[in-house]
Amino acid sequence: MPVAEAGLTVDYLLLAAPAVGTVVNVVAQLVLARVMSGRRLLLLVFIAFAIGVAATATLVSWALSLGDVAMLDALALAAGVLFVYGAAGLVLFALINLGETSLRIRMMRLLLDAPTGITRQQLAADFDDRALVAIRLRRLQDKAQARVVDGVYFARPSFLFTVAAVVRLLKRVIYGRWT
Repeated sequence: MPVAEAGLTVDYLLLAAPAVGTVVNVVAQLVLARVMSGRRLLLLVFIAFAIGVAATATLVSWALSLGDVAMLDALALAAGVLFVYGAAGLVLFALINLGETSLRIRMMRLLLDAPTGITRQQLAADFDDRALVAIRLRRLQDKAQARVVDGVYFARPSFLFTVAAVVRLLKRVIYGRWT
């Protein structure tokens, strides 16, 4: 392979390494959640992150072996790529943590609203998927965002519909089209 093509391949592989590592991280989390169910979430996230680091480092090593890169440059490139992967891993961790935190906050609200306490079974029943859908549908109805006729839900004009209509109108005015 000519030197110019090798350099381009190295560049593309180095650019792809953090994305590949992040995909490996997500897939590892999904697999670990199924295989190691019941384990602490933080442990699963950490193990999946480490698997993603290994995938990223492997791809970086392979990319750097294809080109003629000085040792100091190779270390700097590897550190940069691993830093980018680490940042992506931190974002992924924050998203997972937000979901878990919101669940804990909703549970705490239930506990605060019940001065006599709630059993584990009552808490689990309140967070059953069917119960969550029922709560969301009730909120849509209570906030007049949906109306129910004979058990069938219909959307009502709401603030969000108004905002969407204004955005569409602005697109028509600015861009000359509705999309």
